[in-house]
Amino acid sequence: MRSAELGQNFLRSQRTARRLVYLAGGAASYLCVDLGAGRGIITSAALRREGPVIAIESDPRLAARLRSTYADEPRVEVVEQDLMTAALPSEPFVIAANPPFNLSTQLVRRWLLAPHFVSGALIVERPFGQRVAGGFGTTKLSLSLAPFLAFDTPAIVRPAEFNPQPRVTATILTAVRRPDPAIADRDRTNYWRFVNYLFERSKPTVGESLAPLRLGLNQTVGSRSVRDLSPELAERLFIASVREDRRALATISAFEGHLPARRSSELARGAEPPRRSGGRPAR
Repeated sequence: MRSAELGQNFLRSQRTARRLVYLAGGAASYLCVDLGAGRGIITSAALRREGPVIAIESDPRLAARLRSTYADEPRVEVVEQDLMTAALPSEPFVIAANPPFNLSTQLVRRWLLAPHFVSGALIVERPFGQRVAGGFGTTKLSLSLAPFLAFDTPAIVRPAEFNPQPRVTATILTAVRRPDPAIADRDRTNYWRFVNYLFERSKPTVGESLAPLRLGLNQTVGSRSVRDLSPELAERLFIASVREDRRALATISAFEGHLPARRSSELARGAEPPRRSGGRPAR
C-alpha cells in the first residue's frame, strides 16, 4: 500500500490541519505549499489564508481526486510530481504539510533550505523533530541547520489523528528562515563539510576532532565536547579559523571524499538553485 511504502499516514483531524496552517507563519498573501497533499485536508485549511496554494501529490489517484475537489478553486494548483523533483517556487513561500515520515531529512534539505522559503510547519516523527531542533543536544543535523533556520516543536500529534495510525509519536516541527544568517550563502557547503568533519572524526572533544587542521585552538574551546558545541561557537570557529584557510578546507574536503555516501555531508549533497516557479496557479 502507498502509505506503508512511503511512510505516509493521512491526517484526519481538521483542527490539527488548521493549527498547522497557522503555525506555518509568513504573510497571509504568501504562496502556501502542501507537501504530500494526500486527501487534501491541509490544502483545504490553507485556503483560510489569502494567497495561492500548491498541493503536491505523487500518487495519480490522489492527485486526480485533488484536481476534482479543487476544480472550481482558482487559488489551488495540484502538482502531480515527486516531492524531490517538483519545481521549487521562485517566490516567497511557506509550507504546511504532513509529508511521508521517511522523507523528512530529504525534504528539510531540499525545501526548507530553498532560496525563497520563509517559514513552515511540518508533521514529522517526534525523534526526528527533536534531533533537528536540538532536543537531544547538539547533533550533526541541528548544528548544520542552525545558522539558517530557527526550529521549534510546539505540539505533539496523537496517533489517533491519523489514518492509518502510525506506530511512532509525531510532532509539529516549525521552521523560520533566519533573515541574516551568520554563514553566507557562498560558504554554506564548506560550513556543512566542516560540521560533518567535526562529527565524523568520532572524537569526543572539539580539539581532538579538529587536531589535523592545526587551528591553534585555546584550551577552553579545545576541551569542549563536540556534543555540547553551541551553534554560535561552531559558526565563530568556522568563520575565524576555517573559512579562509585553504589548507584546512583541503583537509576537510579530502576527508569528505573518503567517506561512504551515508556519512558524507548530506546537506551539501542536497544544495540546488531554484527552478521555475511551481508558483501561482494558472488562471
